[in-house]
Amino acid sequence: MDNLSKLAFKYGTDKCPKIKHSYTPWYNKKFRLIRKKVRKILEIGVGDERYPIKYYHEKSASLKMWRDYFPNAMVYGLDISRRGFYEDKNIKCFFCDATNVEQLEKVLEKIGNTFDIIIDDGSHKYTDQGNTAKILLPRVNKDVKYFIEDVLEPRYLMKSLSDYKLKLIEFKTRYRDDKILIVKNK
Repeated sequence: MDNLSKLAFKYGTDKCPKIKHSYTPWYNKKFRLIRKKVRKILEIGVGDERYPIKYYHEKSASLKMWRDYFPNAMVYGLDISRRGFYEDKNIKCFFCDATNVEQLEKVLEKIGNTFDIIIDDGSHKYTDQGNTAKILLPRVNKDVKYFIEDVLEPRYLMKSLSDYKLKLIEFKTRYRDDKILIVKNK
């Protein structure tokens, strides 16, 4: 198992293939050479202990995974429920509906807009995923690496984001939503 997958399993995030999705080996390949350069990460959707996966066991599991994987990064989490919030010197969580322009702007006023990586693991509805990307991308630095996880309706999501460069990554597993959409500013 690669380093990121080990951390994912340790904290119990569903990004790990031993738990559910096949994301962590792919992310590890993508990020392993920039691990020490990454300074700021935003993840939408932090999860909580009520999450319906039997192995899930820690609040903000993926935030802890990112914190440990990127040793020089500040990790920010957004969620519409405070139940899963966990904070320490490198993790900060905000109560926020990521599809609400005003709420997102208030959070960006507090933490800035210069992210290296944004991961949308919030609502898995393609309308919410598209709206969040359309709100955030014009407000953050142009070089951000933006990933939407758990894409159930790729055709509709990609159509709604046709103003951006898009690349769909499909993992061959039993899960219909085991897909990541990479979104880039043109």
